[in-house]
Amino acid sequence: MPPMNYRPLYPPHLREQILAAIGKGIVEGGGPAAFARLMNVSTTTVTEWRDEKRAVPPARGARFERAANGVVGRRDLWPDTYAEIWPELAPASQPANTAQNS
Repeated sequence: MPPMNYRPLYPPHLREQILAAIGKGIVEGGGPAAFARLMNVSTTTVTEWRDEKRAVPPARGARFERAANGVVGRRDLWPDTYAEIWPELAPASQPANTAQNS
């Protein structure tokens, strides 16, 4: 049983999809050590992302996409929120909801 203060890193309905994308990106980038060099982070950090001990920070999203040779993108890592974080990635037919209630 998880501790009382446990909070999942990813929404349950997207967990497997996101973890698969992280793993695929790491493989595409040459494995944990090579990917870590491309990301300018430690190999431990990369394996913690892969092993669901830490989430990939959105601030690392574009670099992750480049390190994964574009095979895994920000839409794959943040499928439910990418358009809010990066409005320029939102589909033209469904722009991000950027209106704020006044």
